[in-house]
Amino acid sequence: MRPRSVAIIGASTREMSAGWRVLRNLRATGFKGAVYPINPRYDDIAGLRCYPSVGQLPEVPDAAFIGIPAEQVAGVLEELGAAGTKAAVCNASGFADGGPDGIERQRAMVEICTRHGMKLCGPNNTGFLNLVDNTSIFTWPRMPNLRRGAVALLTHSGSLAIAFGQEENDIGLAYVVTAGNEAVCAAADYLDFIVRDPRVKVAALHLETIRKPELFAAACDEAARRGIRVVALKVGESDAARASIAAHTGSLVGDDRATDAFLRRCGAVRVRDLDEFAETTRLFAEVHERPRTRHIAAMTFSGGQAGLIADIAERIGLSVPQFNPATIDKLRAGFPPFGTPRNPIDAWGLGWDDDRFKAMVAAPVEDAEMAALAICVDLPRGGGADTFIFDGALPIIAPLVGQGGRILFINNMTGAGFNQAMLEKLKAAGIPVLR
Repeated sequence: MRPRSVAIIGASTREMSAGWRVLRNLRATGFKGAVYPINPRYDDIAGLRCYPSVGQLPEVPDAAFIGIPAEQVAGVLEELGAAGTKAAVCNASGFADGGPDGIERQRAMVEICTRHGMKLCGPNNTGFLNLVDNTSIFTWPRMPNLRRGAVALLTHSGSLAIAFGQEENDIGLAYVVTAGNEAVCAAADYLDFIVRDPRVKVAALHLETIRKPELFAAACDEAARRGIRVVALKVGESDAARASIAAHTGSLVGDDRATDAFLRRCGAVRVRDLDEFAETTRLFAEVHERPRTRHIAAMTFSGGQAGLIADIAERIGLSVPQFNPATIDKLRAGFPPFGTPRNPIDAWGLGWDDDRFKAMVAAPVEDAEMAALAICVDLPRGGGADTFIFDGALPIIAPLVGQGGRILFINNMTGAGFNQAMLEKLKAAGIPVLR
C-alpha cells in the first residue's frame, strides 16, 4: 500500500493498455518513488528506461503491477518472488472467475505467493489508490479529480469504485481498494491495515463475500476502539445475486441472515443500496461522534411531510418522540397561544418570522434527549421551492452549529439534483447534507 518503487510488467505505449494507465495514474497521483516499465519490445516508455525482464532491474521493486494475460501470470509471479518482491497487483480476469482452467491458475497463483511470502491484490480487479500517500497502482482509464479525505473504500467492484470516486457530493477519500477475486489478500486484510491509519475515519465496504471472518471481526473491533465507523453494503440476499457473484469473482455466498447477524456483531452499519451507502458514509465522515440517543427532532417547511418523517424514522429504528415540558415551554415563543408545539415541527405553517424561527430551532437543539435536529426542506437545482425561505433561515441556524448544536440537513427529493449554491453555504456552516 506504500511502496517506494513499482515495476510495471507489460508496460506499453498503447494508451488504453493497463500498463500505460497504471504508469499515467502513478504520475497523476504524485508518486515520488522509482517506476520501472518492463517489456522486451521497448527501450523506453514515457521517458523512462524500459527493462526486458524483472531480473535486469537495478533494484528489487517493492511492488509490481502485472498487466499481462492470465496464462502468463504464474511465470512472472515466480520471477518476482524469486527476486524478492513482496507485493503484486494482478488485474487480469480468467482465474477463479473463469471456469476449471481459471480455478487451477488461481490455485497456482496462491501457491507461488504463499511460498515466496508475497501479498497479492486481485486478480480480476482494478488495483488500489492510496491517496494520502500519493500511490496509485490503478487501471482507471481516466483519473477523476478526487478529493483527499478520511474515507477508505473497499469494494469487489471496480466500476463501483469509479462511481463512488466521482460521486457528485464529493466524498473525501483516503484509500480505494478493489479486491477482485481475493486470491491472497481479502477485504479483511485491507480493513485490518486501513483501520490502523489515524487519517481514516470511515471504512466503506462493498462486499460480495466475507473471507477470513475472524480477521474481519478483529479489524472491526479495532475500528471501534479507534472511533472509526464501518459501513457495509453486502450483496447476495437473493438467489439471482448469489449466482451473479459466483460468475463475477468465483465467490461462494452463504445465508444472508447469518451475514446480517455477523455484521451486526462486528458493529458495522449495513446499508441496502448505493444511495444509502454514499449518504451514510458521508454522514459518518462529517459527524464523527456517536449520537447520544435514538431520538430525533425534525423540522419541516410543510406540515404534510411530518407523517412521512415519523414513518421512516420508526422503520429504521429511530423515534420522533414528543418534546418534554421544558422544551415545549421554550418552543411556545415561536407559536401563537392557540398553537401546540409538536415533533416534527412545522416551521412555515404559521407564516415566516425570524424570531419565531430562532426559537423553534434553538429549543430542540438544546434538548439533551434529542440526538439531532433534522431540517427537511426542498432545495432543487434550479432554485424555487423552499430556497428563498431557507436562504434567510441559514444565518439563524449557523451560529447554533458553531456552538455545538447537532443539526442535519435533508433534501426531501433528489431527482432534479441539488442546489449547488445552497450546498456550498451549508458546507461553510458545518451542516452535514443528506439527500
